[in-house]
Amino acid sequence: MRVALRHRCSAIPDLLILDEPSNHLDLEAMLWLTEHLRRLRHTLLMVSHDRDLLNDVCDHIVHMTSRSSSPTTAITTASSAHAPSGSARRRAAGQDAAQRKHMQAFVDRFKAKASKARQHSRASR
Repeated sequence: MRVALRHRCSAIPDLLILDEPSNHLDLEAMLWLTEHLRRLRHTLLMVSHDRDLLNDVCDHIVHMTSRSSSPTTAITTASSAHAPSGSARRRAAGQDAAQRKHMQAFVDRFKAKASKARQHSRASR
């Protein structure tokens, strides 16, 4: 993977398109890639979930969802802008609490019966 990346990146294209370039890279290759992309003075279009790579390399970021896109300068800004609203977080927390309460009631009722534990794990899928 390192050799392929170095070969592709050394060509210095006018437009470099990368899709998840940090996947399957060790630390040394990741550091090299980050430094190489930082020095690149051409257009780079990159899709990545690696926030550190995006923040270290990119000066313009577009956060895209299925319904919208919004420009930003840092991925931390983009992720906080698209975080779930307070009501959505409360609703998810309520659902989590209800699930935990249900699981705890099952555990309290059947304690350490292995057959019931298997039954519950199948039922909750």
